[in-house]
Amino acid sequence: AGVRSRFVPASRSIWIIFVKVYHHIAQDVLH
Repeated sequence: AGVRSRFVPASRSIWIIFVKVYHHIAQDVLH
């Protein structure tokens, strides 16, 4: 949790979009 707080962007919407895109790519790679 401490490490994650360091990489949280200033804009929360940008962070949410990044997580969604990253999760989508991760699923494509894993599956």
